[in-house]
Amino acid sequence: MGNVITTYTPEQLKAGNFQVVLGKAIIKSGTVLKANTLLGRHTDGTSNIAGELEYTDINSILIGDVNATTGDTIATVMLTGEFNKDALIVKEGSAIADFIEAARKNSIFIKELY
Repeated sequence: MGNVITTYTPEQLKAGNFQVVLGKAIIKSGTVLKANTLLGRHTDGTSNIAGELEYTDINSILIGDVNATTGDTIATVMLTGEFNKDALIVKEGSAIADFIEAARKNSIFIKELY
C-alpha cells in the first residue's frame, strides 16, 4: 500500500478569540448557499445571504454548504465570533463593509487579518 498524501489548508475564517456560539437558522427555500456565507434574517424568520433584499438583520454565518432548493432548510450557524472579512461570502454586487455595523450589533465582529 502506498503513502496517502493529503493537504490541509485552513480556511482562516476565525480572526480572534471571541467565543463562537453555535445555533440554528432556517434557510429560505429556493436558495443554495456556501459555507462562510454571512446571513441576514427576514421578518418571516428565515435567513438568506447578506445583500438579498429584505434580509438586513445580519445575525449569523453559515457553517456548511446548504441546498434549500426544495424547501426551507435548518442549518447550523455561528451566532457570535470574530471573523476574517476576506473569508466571508455576501451577495454578488454587495460589499462586506456594508454589513460590518449591522453584524457588530449581534456580536459578529468582522475583521481584516494582517
